[in-house]
Parts: sequence; structure tokens; C-alpha cells
Amino acid sequence: MANSVKIADAELREAAAEGPIVFLNLILDRIAEVTGDEFGAEQMQLLSGNQHALNAFRLLMEAFEIGGFLHIIQDGLGPYLFDNPFAKALRLWGAHDLSNQVYKAKRVFDANRMEMMEIAETEEQFAAFFDKFQPEFEKIDQEVDRLLPQSAAALATYVDEHLTDFIEIV
Repeated sequence: MANSVKIADAELREAAAEGPIVFLNLILDRIAEVTGDEFGAEQMQLLSGNQHALNAFRLLMEAFEIGGFLHIIQDGLGPYLFDNPFAKALRLWGAHDLSNQVYKAKRVFDANRMEMMEIAETEEQFAAFFDKFQPEFEKIDQEVDRLLPQSAAALATYVDEHLTDFIEIV
């Protein structure tokens, strides 16, 4: 397993004492440090499958702070989120409802992949993209936004119970 994510035991204990979200964010921040917050082929080799799935969750959380699935797709990260077993990992890690919503978004993405992968270069192009696809994502985005806090807590619990699958404790 690629395990280039290392965290000191004392740092983990301190984050865990502050709550599941702080604990999860510590691990997510360290994953981002390892990859340089990039999603290319070189970075794919730096992380394990579990670390990638957790990184995809971070991507999802960040995207929902500013715009939802359309933001992810317009940033060119649709394949990273939808072509990897992210939704399956969510289900296995206890975030069943969120997994269902990611699968719904994946179906919309897959049905419109070629058109969605054309990155809008102007505000007018993005507005047209948004107007066309937002109706298909609106309910999914609303549900994901509602589910993110409880899903983050479920993932933090899973990660804590399987810590060595995600990090090396130093």
C-alpha cells in the first residue's frame, strides 16, 4: 500500500479529542499535503485506494461549499470522483445515503460525459452549462448538502476503526 501519509500519535489523539470532524480533517489535510492537492497520474500513485476515496470525500465537501457536482465537473474532476470506487467506499464505510446520491450524480455524468467534459472557458459558456445541467443536479445537490455532516461523522468513525488503512502513525 502506498502509505506516504504519516501523522504523529499525539497529534491524532489531540484531533480525536476535539471531535470526529477535526480528526477527519487532520487526515484529509495530510493527504492533500502528500498530493500537493493535485489529481494527476503521478498523484494517483502516491495514495492507496482508501486514501483516494477519502480524498474524493474532501473534494466533495469542498465543492459543496461553493457549488456542488457541477463545480466538480467544470473543474475537470468528474472522472476522479465518478470513475473510481468512491460511491462504493462510502457505502462500505457507513455513508449509505450519501453513496446513493453519488451514484445518482454519476448516472447523470455518464449519460452526458462528452458534453460535460468540455470545460467552459467564458462566463457565458459556464452559464449555459449551468442552465442546462443544474435541473438534473438540483435535488441531488440538496440531498448531498443535507447528508454531508452526518456522513463526515460516519467516515471519521470508520477511519478511526481502520486507521492503518489510511495513515501511518509515527
